[in-house]
Amino acid sequence: MDIKRIKCKADIVFKFVYLILAIITFNAFTDKTAVSRYYTYIVFAFGVIVFLLRFFSFKDYKNTKGLFLLIAFSFLSVVSALINFRYGGKYDIIENLQSLVWMLFSFFILYAYDVNTEKSDIKKEFKLISYFLLFYNIVAAVISILMMANNYIIKEVRDGALVLGGFLWNRLWGIYTDPNHGSILAAICVIISLYYISNKPKAFALIVHIINIFLSLIYIACSDSRTGLVSLISGIVVFVYLYLVRREFKFIKIKGIKYIFCVFMSLIIASTSLLAVNLSKNVISEIRIKNIEISMENENLPENVVLGELTIGRHESENNGDLSEDISNRRFGIWKSGLEIFAKAPLFGTSFRGMISFAKEVLPDTYILNNDAGVFNCMHNSLLDVLVGQGIIGFAVFIAFAILILVNLLKGIKTIKDKDDYLLISSLASIIFLIAVSSLFLSQIVYINSIGGIVFWMFLGYAMNYLNASLFEEKSLCRKSAL
Repeated sequence: MDIKRIKCKADIVFKFVYLILAIITFNAFTDKTAVSRYYTYIVFAFGVIVFLLRFFSFKDYKNTKGLFLLIAFSFLSVVSALINFRYGGKYDIIENLQSLVWMLFSFFILYAYDVNTEKSDIKKEFKLISYFLLFYNIVAAVISILMMANNYIIKEVRDGALVLGGFLWNRLWGIYTDPNHGSILAAICVIISLYYISNKPKAFALIVHIINIFLSLIYIACSDSRTGLVSLISGIVVFVYLYLVRREFKFIKIKGIKYIFCVFMSLIIASTSLLAVNLSKNVISEIRIKNIEISMENENLPENVVLGELTIGRHESENNGDLSEDISNRRFGIWKSGLEIFAKAPLFGTSFRGMISFAKEVLPDTYILNNDAGVFNCMHNSLLDVLVGQGIIGFAVFIAFAILILVNLLKGIKTIKDKDDYLLISSLASIIFLIAVSSLFLSQIVYINSIGGIVFWMFLGYAMNYLNASLFEEKSLCRKSAL
């Protein structure tokens, strides 16, 4: 029992330090610094120890849903790397090995669970992680908004790479190196706050959650992240639908009508969120323009300032990293390039870290190598990352895992009776769906350490484990009542 407690505590500590690693990596003040580099080594070493502890007690985790599919997927990533050794040599092998280790941490530490874990312990761990996320999100949003108010820009070359942050190109990056990842965390925290508000918290906690939602919506609005906005709406639609579908409506007697009503209401509420984001962006843009006008009058600033270009959002500019006329922001070109590469290595792929070496050798004219923005080393779509990196065989295993999880979640949510259990599981499912939607436009979930990817695997583990524990408990109660 002492060993089991030690392992449990090590698991929780690792989840926190791993999450902090992703936060440091996507933080404009710490990315590509000595702090980031040395902290990565510490997390890596700690992760190996925790992984080995779990490996030698595999029997405790073997009943995790889809675990053997994830083992197969990990093995196939090694096969892909070895097959493509001739293109990238030792460098790609080392890069793929590092990617594999981080992926193993996600699969077998963040996700894999002991089916004998008590519901209260799962809930306690979720509470710790979710409060930490809320705290960081609020602090990050406040600092980011202050950066926007002061037109603060971070544009530095560190370790040979350009690090961006602050208020740049009329978009709020804030303390994040990528506004998309910042907006995904903000969207996740909106759903977390909705979950706690649904539990009818005390006045102080309620105020904190309302503030969190308000700040999150402002960040998403000012970041002008379409990925964040689409993900937020997706998460709210699922959360509201699952919340309403279990409630009684006296004026609705037919089940089919109730389902339609719940879908309609979830779309209405999600649309309200969209309007709130757009309204926030317009109001803040007007405030910015007014301030500039006052400054121009009082301080005799240049009159050639185009006020219309001060509105928050994407504008055409030679220095702008985005293409305002391209709704996909280069993604269509990247995805087309990915399919071209896949066609040349359809069975086992190129390996994730070997796709650039493979493309240089086999498809030197493809878009990810030839464009005016530089070389793209990922597909900005997690499914396409898998398809290109591990071919149709690895992709089939990954999709099989996704289907297995989806079927079990849908069956479990439908079956669960306890209201508190249902609310927690449906909230986790909403966040998982939100991150899954975001992964269609960002590379996360597999191969890459991101805040959203780490939350995805942790929350998926909580959802499946808590669902299993809840259903087992309810079955036990039914047997006792029958006796």
